[in-house]
Amino acid sequence: DVQRRVPRARLVLQLDEPSLPAVLAGAVRTASGLGRVPAVDPTVVAAALRDVVAAAGDDVPVAVHCCAADVPLGVIQDAGAAVASFALDVAVLDPAEVAERVERGLGLWVGIVPSSGPGVAPAVREVADPLRRFFHRIGLSLESLVAATTVTPTCGLGAASDGWARTALGLVRRTARVLAEAPEVVAG
Repeated sequence: DVQRRVPRARLVLQLDEPSLPAVLAGAVRTASGLGRVPAVDPTVVAAALRDVVAAAGDDVPVAVHCCAADVPLGVIQDAGAAVASFALDVAVLDPAEVAERVERGLGLWVGIVPSSGPGVAPAVREVADPLRRFFHRIGLSLESLVAATTVTPTCGLGAASDGWARTALGLVRRTARVLAEAPEVVAG
């Protein structure tokens, strides 16, 4: 229905899965709070997510956003998602796994723009600096990382003021433009 109403838009379905690592680790509390739900096997989790991804249809890429520290890139990609989305300031990722997943076609939505305003907007270079360090740790070619990466706010703008939401989106655009036009500025 959305595609019909906005025919030139490129739709992407984002699934927010903040508890995915807790499900995999057996860290979800029971309803009583006295126990924990047993860990779920990663293949079972990937299969369940795959059903949701498949329901979106072949024409709609799916991004899975996880704002936890240990983003399960393998489960996300094995589920058929096109993109793993995470906040770079929270995520603790193995550079070798990121490289492997990117080489196998997983896109990255890297949250680097603050979701709530710090008052004065940071410069693009300040926003991009964590991304530069991230790229350096991964060790893939800059071109492949730039091609796989979309710059985003760290974790949505639902709680941001209207003014900061506009500022954050402007920072996303400017940082993405620098990344696309002069990636060595970000990587250098």
